[in-house]
Order: sequence, then C-alpha cells, then structure tokens
Amino acid sequence: MMKPNFIGYDNKPFSIVHWLVDGVATFKTVCYSAAEETEAIKNYNNGTSGFCELANDCDIERV
Repeated sequence: MMKPNFIGYDNKPFSIVHWLVDGVATFKTVCYSAAEETEAIKNYNNGTSGFCELANDCDIERV
C-alpha cells in the first residue's frame, strides 16, 4: 500500500483513486470527500473523464 505525502494541506484526503494502465497504477485522483470519490468514479464510468482514454481500470485506496 502506498502512503501519501501531504504538502501544503491541513486536512487528509478521504481516498485516492489510482488509475491503472495494464494493472499498473499510473495516475491518481485525490478525493477529499465521499462525494468527490463518487463523482470521479461516475465520470470514469460515463466516459466523461480524461482518464477514460488512458486507464483501463482503477483501484481505490481509503486513507
């Protein structure tokens, strides 16, 4: 499990979505609430996220 580094923020994220390319975590989205996490996954599933063309799966790390 990867431990996040916090730079310049007073609060910890709710979760980190790791976008996978052929099973390798290549990009990440930091979510500070359940609503942000839901929106990121919804956009990915709807095809409206920029990661749709790059990533073929995701993994969610709750921090």
